[in-house]
Amino acid sequence: MRKRLWMLHSWMGLVSGLGLLLIGLTGSLLMFREEIEAVVQPPPESSMGAIERAPRLGYDELFSRVRAQLPGREVLAWDTIMHDGAADAVAVSLPDNPRGWEWLRADPATGTLLPQSPPGWTARAFAWALELHYTLLLGRWGELFAGVLAVMLCLLGVSGIYLYRGFWRTLFTLRWRSSARIFFSDLHKMVGISSVAFNLILGFTGAWWNLQVVKRLFEEEAPSSAGSARVPAPYNTGLSIDAMVAEAVRQMPGLDPAQIYLSLPPRNESMRLIGSAVPQNPLVGNYNSTVHFDPQSGEVTSVLDFRRTSAWHQFEVMMGPLHFGTFGGLPVKVLWCVLGLSPGVLAWSGVVMYWKRRRSIRGKPGARRTPKAVDHGASTGSL
Repeated sequence: MRKRLWMLHSWMGLVSGLGLLLIGLTGSLLMFREEIEAVVQPPPESSMGAIERAPRLGYDELFSRVRAQLPGREVLAWDTIMHDGAADAVAVSLPDNPRGWEWLRADPATGTLLPQSPPGWTARAFAWALELHYTLLLGRWGELFAGVLAVMLCLLGVSGIYLYRGFWRTLFTLRWRSSARIFFSDLHKMVGISSVAFNLILGFTGAWWNLQVVKRLFEEEAPSSAGSARVPAPYNTGLSIDAMVAEAVRQMPGLDPAQIYLSLPPRNESMRLIGSAVPQNPLVGNYNSTVHFDPQSGEVTSVLDFRRTSAWHQFEVMMGPLHFGTFGGLPVKVLWCVLGLSPGVLAWSGVVMYWKRRRSIRGKPGARRTPKAVDHGASTGSL
């Protein structure tokens, strides 16, 4: 049983090693995207101070002023959280694509669209890194493959705990003067066990998000009566957004009406107002509770209050901060960045161990694979 589990663990590591290495490296890099962009390509001077001091206009007035500046285009989302209060983020439809959109920045005190800085090389580089992290540059099928790699990361962690179940005796032992095979086995064990909780969190959350692409893949391949993907009907632009926000606050006491994300058709089937009903809780994040509205009548159809929802939904809301390390400031980001490199270290050390073991077997004619050949003595297995 132990030998078979070790072989399964080894082969999963070899198969997933390169993919997990790329995902880990890009994830650690993306942790400090904002800090790197601020140093390499500082944002231009703007009227941020004036935006913070001036009172906000109502949402109805803001929507009206943005529409006036973009004739023929529609507001599809409004986010007051994305830019940390410096400006509002507005998603507007594209002139030639009713389902597409682009994000712009708006002054919440005047409704004026702010100049959009052309994307510099850092923005393009991080966009490429983000695509590599989520899809391995292989589109939807790459997203599915990344989800499978996340599942394998969880299985590697669980099987590693079993193989190293006596880890506390020699966890931080590195036998520098022993053979390379023994040294890398010690390193593999130390890094694997030290980061196993982190990798289980990342593996589970990554798998949960990425494997949902399976449903979208089948939906896209399913024949449509219209011959093309259905575009949701536009929402009733005569509705009062201010009245909807006020109703959401009434239905969900504690919701900050100035800290919300409003998503509208055709981006979604219904109108969704998302905000925080539990402010000042970094582990929960700003997007934890949702109010759904009928896109034509504006009536509330459902309320999902974080404080009164299921334990699973509460955990699902916390997946984002746990996965991205956004709940504890700079110290947690640094820790998450370092731990994010652990899959790469495990892949590298695992390959070295496998290669050394193969060379050792080939150098001994007639040698057979036995549990002893895995150096179980102090390492108790291979993670």
